Amino acid sequence: MKPMPLFAAMATASLFASTAAADSIVETFDGGTINTHNGTTVVWADGGGTLPWAPGVSGLLPGDHYESGQDLDHGQTSTLNLTVMIGPSGGTLEFDYGLGSEPGFDFFRLFLDGPQIFADSGTTTSSFGPFALTPGTHVISFQYEKDQSVSSGADAVAIDNVVVTGLAPEPTSLAMLGLGGLAVMRRRRAN
Repeated sequence: MKPMPLFAAMATASLFASTAAADSIVETFDGGTINTHNGTTVVWADGGGTLPWAPGVSGLLPGDHYESGQDLDHGQTSTLNLTVMIGPSGGTLEFDYGLGSEPGFDFFRLFLDGPQIFADSGTTTSSFGPFALTPGTHVISFQYEKDQSVSSGADAVAIDNVVVTGLAPEPTSLAMLGLGGLAVMRRRRAN
């Protein structure tokens, strides 16, 4: 077996160093916006439903926050997705929420990669987590769901102070070049 060229070895070391390092975010929705969290593997996106999430106006939480779509009609939903890549040591999710809904009928639901992991109903201000996140990419869905009748409270959920720990940082371009070089070297050895 031939020794690995120095540049490829350095790039490979850089990749493993960057993915082994853990990072975290704290999303406070300051100014009514979502931070892009440059340099991390965090993506916020509209998750569908009838109305998108937006900067909070209901007063369910103090200060700046994000909340489910206002004026949902019966049988409608509003969903906000957060996609994160968690490093090899795992991580956690936690956040504050305020809820104003018809108890037992309209729900704030939290989903992780499809299955529901949490639900609450009624009028409350509370916190969720810390909830353990395994290594890998996860889609966390925050959803407010109205049933087919009766409106109560603000008919919304608000979230704030979303903390995700254990994030895997995006690989550097040097690391990606190193992986490409390794793939070429492996193909050449295989031939």
